[in-house]
Amino acid sequence: MTTGSADGVRREVKRAIQDARDNLGQFEVLPKRDSWLMWTLYAISFMWIWNRRFMTHFVTTIGSTVYSPWELGERGVLDLAIVVHEAQHVYDKKAIGPLWFPAYLFPQVLALLSLVAMATPWYPPAIWSLLAIAALGPWPAPFRVWAELRGYAEGYDVLISNHVTDERAAKAHLQRIFCGWAYWKMSWRWKPIHDKITGWFAEHRDC
Repeated sequence: MTTGSADGVRREVKRAIQDARDNLGQFEVLPKRDSWLMWTLYAISFMWIWNRRFMTHFVTTIGSTVYSPWELGERGVLDLAIVVHEAQHVYDKKAIGPLWFPAYLFPQVLALLSLVAMATPWYPPAIWSLLAIAALGPWPAPFRVWAELRGYAEGYDVLISNHVTDERAAKAHLQRIFCGWAYWKMSWRWKPIHDKITGWFAEHRDC
C-alpha cells in the first residue's frame, strides 16, 4: 500500500525510479514530447494513422530510458504502477541481452528482409524479400505478449494492492492492449491473458 496523500505518492514514484536506477545501473525518465527519437518512431511507423495517441497517452521504454508524455507522479498510484512496469522491461532487457529488442518486434521485424530486394534484383531472392513485407501485418507476437504480461503483472500488483482498479476494469483495459491496435494486435487469443489476470486478482484475495 502507498501513502494516501498526493505528495506521498509522488515521493514513492521518485523512490521507485531511484530504486530502479540503483538496481539496474541505468534507468532514466525523459519527457516524450522533447525526444526526436520518439517523434521519428511515431512518423516512420505510421502511428499517426493507427495509433495517434502514441505521443500523448503511451509511456515508451527504449533501452534503459523511459519516455513519458507527462511527469511521472502527476497521476498518483497509476504512475507508480507505470514505473514498476517499465522497470520490469529494463530488467528483462538486461537479463536477455541484445536479442530482447528484435524478439519484441518479431515477427514484424522480418519486414526488414524486404530491403534485400534492393540489393538482389534477380529471382528468386527479390521475390522472397518483397514477400517479407507481409510480416508488417498485425500477426501474433508471442515474445511481446510475454514481455508485456510481465510488465503489467508488476504494475497491476501496485494497482490491486491500492484498490485503484477492479477485475472487470482491468480485463477490459488489457483486452484493448493485448488484442487491439495499440500494440498492433500482438495477441489473437484473449483467453490465456484473461486467465492470467484472473490469477493476479485471486492472489490478492488469498493474501
